[in-house]
Amino acid sequence: MEIRQLRYFIAAVETGNIRKACEKVHISHSAMSISLKKLEDDIGVSLLNKGQRGVQLTYAGEKFLKSAHLLIRQIDDLRASVQDSEDTPTGNVRLGVPYGINNALALPLFELLKDRFPGVNLEIEEGNTTSLERLFEGNIIDLMISYDIVEKMDQKCDPLYVENLYFISANDPERKYTDEIELQ
Repeated sequence: MEIRQLRYFIAAVETGNIRKACEKVHISHSAMSISLKKLEDDIGVSLLNKGQRGVQLTYAGEKFLKSAHLLIRQIDDLRASVQDSEDTPTGNVRLGVPYGINNALALPLFELLKDRFPGVNLEIEEGNTTSLERLFEGNIIDLMISYDIVEKMDQKCDPLYVENLYFISANDPERKYTDEIELQ
């Protein structure tokens, strides 16, 4: 099993299409097909079902994908950690954010990292809270921002933002100076 085979497998799964995966990793269709076939032969199971609608993971492929992601992440982190000999942090940081937050958060984060930690590569993954928790628990992402996470003993959770919610009703001069509103 070779590192490039893992990268090709991940690209095929992420794009859902061999042709698109070839474009993503800059290899020919025949080289991609041979590499994926050798990978499957090496581990002794079929990982992908290939058809007119693209590629689909087999059950073994689903299990293999999670480990392939972890291996590639470890390899990339190892490479990044030794490439720069400075005392500044280097490497990849994978951040999970809920849908919709990325538009407001990504640019300021990228600019901050570029200025303060130029050796850090930020990768942002969007998802719903449930999918982000799975990615976090599977060590696919390093950090996450969530709307409704319950603090767990093995995780450090810090609130980033507290939002005030207001109950607004029609103007009633008699209730202007009351501290409580009856919700009848």
